Amino acid sequence: MRENFYLPILKWKMGEQKAVEELPDILKDRIIPLFEIPPIEWDYENECYKKTIDQHLEKVPKTIKASWGLNRPFFVDMPYLTDETDELTNGLHALEHLHNELIKEGLSAIPTVYCTDDDYILDIVKDVVSKNVSGVCIRIKEKDLLELEELIENLLNKLNINEKDVDLIIDLAYIPPIEYDQNLNNSISIIRAIPDKTNWRSISLCGTSIPESMSDVEKDSLTNIPRLEYKIWKYIFDKAKDSKYIFAPNFGDYCVQNPSLVDMDPRIMKPTPNIRYTIDNDYMIVKGHYIKKKKYTQCNILCKKIINHPKYMGKNFSWGDKYIYECGNNCASTGNGTTWRKVGTNHHISFVIDQLSKMF
Repeated sequence: MRENFYLPILKWKMGEQKAVEELPDILKDRIIPLFEIPPIEWDYENECYKKTIDQHLEKVPKTIKASWGLNRPFFVDMPYLTDETDELTNGLHALEHLHNELIKEGLSAIPTVYCTDDDYILDIVKDVVSKNVSGVCIRIKEKDLLELEELIENLLNKLNINEKDVDLIIDLAYIPPIEYDQNLNNSISIIRAIPDKTNWRSISLCGTSIPESMSDVEKDSLTNIPRLEYKIWKYIFDKAKDSKYIFAPNFGDYCVQNPSLVDMDPRIMKPTPNIRYTIDNDYMIVKGHYIKKKKYTQCNILCKKIINHPKYMGKNFSWGDKYIYECGNNCASTGNGTTWRKVGTNHHISFVIDQLSKMF
């Protein structure tokens, strides 16, 4: 059974790709990430998709290879491209095509399925698994709880696969502050409902407290958002030491991103620069003004706030921390939204690995 690894769920976009690329090998060896392939972006001005599905998937295998490397397992999910009509010009469904290309690149990709996937998707995944000995990942949602054992058994039968080749992810998604107790109880219930826990290749618990929007965070402020997903996992982890009734899963989260993808017309957006810096039990959000007023030049001021904070880990802690230090001292570009997603994600992964390493 795979144990004691960290599972970051990452939208496979430029900022996240580069954040992973900057991780040293010693940290990459401590994680098994899940890469979510985002949907095709919409061109609001011309009222059409910016790319064809062929173009959208063309560079995915090579970007994963460049950022993650060979001989390291990772989960890959395509939640936005599961319709039967999502076919390429070669006649293959997007899911089948992508996994064929990942195999050609020599990558250790593990396909992801859901308890509610239809037979069309499951048949594709079954074929992928038969070509590749990577096994499969099942992503469990809260709505699966009532019939979980039956749903899992049904999936195993349809995929013709054994528990030892399956990774389970209990995905709490976004955890609103008022729903902490409910999510804690649901997590424990799902873990208890999983049959033969030690037979699975791995079991992980994931979620996030990062809201869909930072609009409720005041401008020019430093605000802490509690890491409720970590609090839930830590409670279960501690209880499992003294109880035979609770199993301690691996920890996972969405790094510094909300699970939802907000698709807004850029012509009417008013984005505000913010840096998301993970600390012990919170996300520290350092927010500036509207971009149209001050643009990203204000990020050196935001960086100085982090550098001067007692929870700053120092410039040598991670690539992200070094960039914050250099930007705060006017030695690096103030960048753009992608830059700060890269910075925040790289620091977050480095921090969580360090935090977890002190417990195992």
